[in-house]
Amino acid sequence: MKNKKMGVLAVLVMLVAVTLNAVGGTYAKYISTYGMTDEARVAKWDFTETSSKNVDLFKNSYTKDGNTVVASSDAWKVIAPGTEGFYQYEVSGTAEVNYKVSNTLKVTNNVKLDNGYDPLEFSVDGITWLSAGDFNTQYATDAATNAIVYPANSKARVGGTIYWRWVFETGRDDLDTQLGEKAVKENLTVSAEIGATVEQTQDAATATTDADGNAIVAKSYVSVTNKLTAEEKAEIVALGYKTDYANVTFNGRELKGTVKEYTDTQLLYWFGVSGSPNYFYALNFDVPAGYKLINTTTPTEKTLVDNTAGADVKTGTVIINLIESQGKFGYKLVNADATDEQSYEIDYSGLTFTPAV
Repeated sequence: MKNKKMGVLAVLVMLVAVTLNAVGGTYAKYISTYGMTDEARVAKWDFTETSSKNVDLFKNSYTKDGNTVVASSDAWKVIAPGTEGFYQYEVSGTAEVNYKVSNTLKVTNNVKLDNGYDPLEFSVDGITWLSAGDFNTQYATDAATNAIVYPANSKARVGGTIYWRWVFETGRDDLDTQLGEKAVKENLTVSAEIGATVEQTQDAATATTDADGNAIVAKSYVSVTNKLTAEEKAEIVALGYKTDYANVTFNGRELKGTVKEYTDTQLLYWFGVSGSPNYFYALNFDVPAGYKLINTTTPTEKTLVDNTAGADVKTGTVIINLIESQGKFGYKLVNADATDEQSYEIDYSGLTFTPAV
């Protein structure tokens, strides 16, 4: 019996050995694994309105020399001859995507008489003043022309200022009084929409950034005003310009008023013109860096202000030769390599030309 049991054990040991060899053969193979793991987060969008929440474009009361001169009798904000105001709005921030800003400035003005008299004026710079209708048209045009796309990760502060005024003692006291009387029977109101919308865009950036990531906006447009400094006036007077020969208003697009004829030879010689009549008016043009201002109304285009090599905005005083039959002064802005060209014009068909006696 003992030998018999040992024989069975030997058989079992042999079976276990065969089984182990079979299992070991099953797991003996090559294995290679390839691939990677990636991860991303949502791009940041971080903008904050930094304007004052206390919007006081219009007020309940107004003071002059420390004394209250206009005051509302109820909860309404009011306006009156001699009052004015402004409001600054601003949004600042950054984003990890290209973005553009759409500023909103729109005025709705019902302060007018049935004959169309409207005393309120509006401005974005406190220099060029427009009626509500002209203001809305001009601002919409400027916003479309000067649209800016900011590059991803640039830091920008965007916004603007709106000004309004009702000029005191303009010689239209009777019409202003009629407005006040009309206001007794009906609400004559004016309102303004002010703000900015920031939105992502896939358009190419038109602004650049400095070393700190602040947006640098290249202003490829020209601004013009009839406000001259004393030094600028002295320079053009030395050329023969007469400041009292023009009684003109300018809203940025139109010249209105009266101008007198020049008959002395100094300015005529400087301009290279002869004959008569000749009329002139002086304007200041702000030309952006990298551009030149060209007069397109002359028989041959003439450069008025050259800032193609400049790094900053350049202001140039330009004396315009007004031609009564023409009615418009045309000019354009062109960059150094002529890849960007923008045309403008100033309408002076509303001027009254006074010939020399």
